[in-house]
Amino acid sequence: MEDNKQIVVKDANVLVSGAREIGEYLRTISQSATFITNPVQNLNDRILSFVYQCKKMKPEELARCTRGSIAEAFKTSLDVGLPVNAYQLAYLTKYGNELAYHVGYKGYLYKIRQLRKGAYVEVHLLWDGDDFSYQSQSGRTEYTYKPAKPVRSDFDAVTGGFVYMAWTQNGREYSCIHTMSREEIDKAKKASKAQYGPWVMWTGEMMKKVLLRRACKLEFIGEPEMERIIEIDNKEYDRPARQVQQPDTVNYADVQPLDEQDGVVSAEIIDAPAGNGEAGE
Repeated sequence: MEDNKQIVVKDANVLVSGAREIGEYLRTISQSATFITNPVQNLNDRILSFVYQCKKMKPEELARCTRGSIAEAFKTSLDVGLPVNAYQLAYLTKYGNELAYHVGYKGYLYKIRQLRKGAYVEVHLLWDGDDFSYQSQSGRTEYTYKPAKPVRSDFDAVTGGFVYMAWTQNGREYSCIHTMSREEIDKAKKASKAQYGPWVMWTGEMMKKVLLRRACKLEFIGEPEMERIIEIDNKEYDRPARQVQQPDTVNYADVQPLDEQDGVVSAEIIDAPAGNGEAGE
């Protein structure tokens, strides 16, 4: 996985005029060996899907994005293997004149299944009245979960949530549970730049993402691919207010954000990655 933090783009501060220009621009810079250092399968399809997702933004908002931020977002999607497409493994947002790339809830699920073949993952939010308890011993976790209602969307009433993971390693079965309270979820939301965007439109998904991210930070310590994804996701929590108080030399990509989560009551399992390891292909 390549590191794209040192991307140098000509005319990086120039604003684009719209989605069509973005497509032409990405095709042009993708011809550069300094932009794409390793071969990328279906590059043109990835450009098309990226541009299609850009079109979902308001034209007047998209027209105020810089070329540099667009190049950074697209390059990041290639580096981490989570393209911006209809599979919703990742998504785009806009802050000021910057187009930003974010790993989605399903992107974390995908990477877990990719890094731990055959892993089983459940993500649940909790409400008052739900029956939930668990016990952990010697790398194995057993739990009881019985929701008061099978399907819910009243996310304002969420009291917390949990992630359950199970996998086999060296012939031995492992499982774990990671929990978060509503207070921890709210802290993550308040620290996020997306609290008035994705958190409003996809509240349940964002809560699930926070839960999964917390679990991945603890369960994938030392795993370069997952740590790179978390590093990228940290940028979502680089609030402008902090930049005023900190020296310019501070690298906010290294700052660990407050806890987070993502939710819908029912568990969601995604298929194991394709043999070539490429997302959505």
